[in-house]
Amino acid sequence: MQNLEFDKYYHIYNRGVNSCSLFEENSNFEHFLHLYEKYILPVGDTFAYCLMPNHFHFLVKIKKEKEIGYYKKINTDGSNDSVRFQTEAISSDLSESVTSDRVKRKKPNPSRHFSHLFRHIL
Repeated sequence: MQNLEFDKYYHIYNRGVNSCSLFEENSNFEHFLHLYEKYILPVGDTFAYCLMPNHFHFLVKIKKEKEIGYYKKINTDGSNDSVRFQTEAISSDLSESVTSDRVKRKKPNPSRHFSHLFRHIL
């Protein structure tokens, strides 16, 4: 997958191998949309989509870098166990850094968000 650029429009589509079904029942569609919301809505605005049993299409605009913000590590004890991040607005620099209170900030990568989504469904 190419690296998606901030503030650009994309037609994102995918299909099952040999046109196999991706969505066997209604709950599969619902699960996919839940994952889409989790991974894509933080980094992109969706203008249109179509889900069919063996493929899908999305018209997405990747948000501007400043709109997305950065990830802030929630567990501030310095441990790497169950690291979770939350999106926060950008104050200035998006480069990855560690502050004195051991809170790590990380620049989001929209391409990786789509990669995570596809890894969970395909």
